[in-house]
Amino acid sequence: MYFSGSYQNIIITHHQQELHCSIEQDQELKRLICHFSCKDQDLYALVAAFDQQPEFLIKRIISFAKAYIRIHNVEKLELDLQHCLNNPANNQIII
Repeated sequence: MYFSGSYQNIIITHHQQELHCSIEQDQELKRLICHFSCKDQDLYALVAAFDQQPEFLIKRIISFAKAYIRIHNVEKLELDLQHCLNNPANNQIII
C-alpha cells in the first residue's frame, strides 16, 4: 500500500454525520498528515505517520473516527481507507 499523491481528501459518512479527512504528504518531514474537519469547520485535530507507513496513518484515522462519529465497523473502514489512499478518484466512504 502506498499514498498515491501529495494531497487527498476523503469523506467518511456515518448516518447523518460527515468527517472530512485532508491528507497531505510533508516531503520535508517525510510524513503523512491528516487534518480533520466537519461541516466546513476545522476540528483542530490531526494525526500523522511516516510516509513509508500509511497503515499507521489509517489506524490513527480510524481511532479518531471511532471517537468522533462513533464508528463500530472498523474492519470495513480500514479496507475503505486503504482503497481510497491507493485510488485517489474514490474519496467517499459510507459506513
